[in-house]
Amino acid sequence: MLPNACPCGSANAYAQCCAPLHQGAPAATPEALMRSRFSAHALGLLDYILASWASEARAAIDTGALSQWLGEAQFGQLRVLGAQQDWVEFECWYLQAGQLHSLHDRSFFIQEDGHWRYAASDAPRLKATQIGRNDRCPCGSQKKFKQCCAGRLAD
Repeated sequence: MLPNACPCGSANAYAQCCAPLHQGAPAATPEALMRSRFSAHALGLLDYILASWASEARAAIDTGALSQWLGEAQFGQLRVLGAQQDWVEFECWYLQAGQLHSLHDRSFFIQEDGHWRYAASDAPRLKATQIGRNDRCPCGSQKKFKQCCAGRLAD
């Protein structure tokens, strides 16, 4: 079943936001591609993730490891911190093996055959973050942290 709200956090419906890109439409900007890639991670769309990679970098991808990682991670919230002509800086949250992770990255994009493609990124950083018990959970559930992931992190 497809989500109503787009996982990319744009506040748009999935059908009007990332779904057309997942079905083959070209992204208008690097930010649109990056958001669609995040949504594809959240929805487990491995084929789209691979297809949205620049062809030169695609050959080096370990698809088995990527598939396993996607199956073990639950993606929550995406926050775009900045975007320019060919890069997007973002932070995203995901749960994996009972641990909450925050990934901060700057991704770079190129155009191939009329489509933006993910080319490379700065060295991604896992960022230590203090989350208050009454803060909204960064996993994207819309619950307070103490009612959501705080219990999983204490295990």
